[in-house]
Amino acid sequence: MSEVNTTDTRIIESEDDVIHLYQGSDDNIKSGLEVELCLFDNTSRDIPPMNGTQNTALKDAAKNEIAGDWLHVEPTNEVLEVVSTAAPLDQLTTILDDSQHKLSLLSQIAQDMGLKRSYFSEFPQFTGQDLHRNLSDHPRFQSFFNPYRSDMEAMAFYFFICKSNQISVSYREPDHLLENVRRLYFLAPFLFMMTDNSSGFDQGKRFTGHAGMHHRAGMGKRGAIPDYIFTARNGDEAVRGHIHDVFNNSLYMHYDQDGNLVRVPAGHWQS
Repeated sequence: MSEVNTTDTRIIESEDDVIHLYQGSDDNIKSGLEVELCLFDNTSRDIPPMNGTQNTALKDAAKNEIAGDWLHVEPTNEVLEVVSTAAPLDQLTTILDDSQHKLSLLSQIAQDMGLKRSYFSEFPQFTGQDLHRNLSDHPRFQSFFNPYRSDMEAMAFYFFICKSNQISVSYREPDHLLENVRRLYFLAPFLFMMTDNSSGFDQGKRFTGHAGMHHRAGMGKRGAIPDYIFTARNGDEAVRGHIHDVFNNSLYMHYDQDGNLVRVPAGHWQS
């Protein structure tokens, strides 16, 4: 559960300007849960995905019941993300109870509007191109994906097709960060298989396996996992590797000093 301060326009000259941000929370560790709900129009025989008008109406109705920044839009209109409160690790039931309350409320309001949650939290009958036509009108998603670069289709389709739940956990200090991240990546394939609720289809065709893992692998480099996660000898090296990657990784779009998103033409990259 990160926060980005869009008003902070200071130029970062070196890792010394930012490394203090990665030192950890000491014993003030918190966790939170984010759940993406995928909904369709249950009043139509074609069961189309929730559209932008329905998305806005559902979000506004839910926020009238529970105030605060707990409901987020995603790249395509059929999805809304429910964000739990953050709490210390000895209060996990608080996080689960808060999530369940919000999910139940949103589901009931959706049902009253003729919307229904997808049985598989995805739409396996639709292609990436189908869902691209249901793109959110949020300025960031419009900038990223309308249109998406021809050489970035795999990345775009991953965000359109794959819905997910996320658990966010802070860390004591950099070594604890590296330990947790490595554990996550080593266990991820087994956790995906143990909790797999896939429909057996992907983009309208029979598919054997976990569609989310398949699409993530299509992004390359072990699912876009950076090398320093495996080569760092300690947490400090991992943090410095991350900062180095941010400084030197080739980008296909970026924000300029005035806060405007700059798109780099297909086939070209900019540091």
